[in-house]
Amino acid sequence: MAAVAIIAFGREGGRYPIIWNGLFNLHTDVNEKPEKTLAEIRRELSMPWYGPTTLYGAGEKPVGVAANCLDFFKAQKAKWQPGPQIERNEYGIFGTDCIAAKLLLESRPATRSYIEAFKVDKNIASALPPEIGFLVEHQDQAVVAKCHSLAEIDKIRKVKVHPDGEVELFGIDSQQFVDELGRADFNGDGIQDIMLEVTQIPWPQGSLRIDMVLILTRLKADGPLTIIGRYSVY
Repeated sequence: MAAVAIIAFGREGGRYPIIWNGLFNLHTDVNEKPEKTLAEIRRELSMPWYGPTTLYGAGEKPVGVAANCLDFFKAQKAKWQPGPQIERNEYGIFGTDCIAAKLLLESRPATRSYIEAFKVDKNIASALPPEIGFLVEHQDQAVVAKCHSLAEIDKIRKVKVHPDGEVELFGIDSQQFVDELGRADFNGDGIQDIMLEVTQIPWPQGSLRIDMVLILTRLKADGPLTIIGRYSVY
């Protein structure tokens, strides 16, 4: 998701409405404008990306092209994948934003919230759970269990807040970017959840790029921030 200004958020609903990033970017040629509506986001799912991606099936044979989000959804079901790493990274960016748009369009206004005070700011690494950590699935799970936050598991040593609201985190072996994409009830339990996009890149250099959409919530006012949904292209 391209970095955008937090003040551009749009909303639809009652006391705890569906709130989304007003410049929700699906990488099409549409001119971006503040307060993009949910209807416009839905229409944009079928609009062409900046450039199509060739997809490959079994035996690394070309089987089709993904040129928009609807193509992406079909490719996911067929388990088709792009080729070279540079194309995989770009496809991962485009696809992650398609996933976020679909989640947003399927969400509903909430009836109660325990995350009203939550902010994506300089303290975000301490607020996020350790399960988000870079390549955490490859780490000693006993060590992971002893950590209480992303800041602790990834040893975040520097935080940079950009003017557009995006937060950049520097750890021992990764660089991460955190953006808020929206708030809504994403799982139908009536409680307001928050949708974040997190991008992880090996530090200081690396070709691998991990883009994911996270849905987090609190089930009570003093409860921990919990991951209830984790989505990625790969």
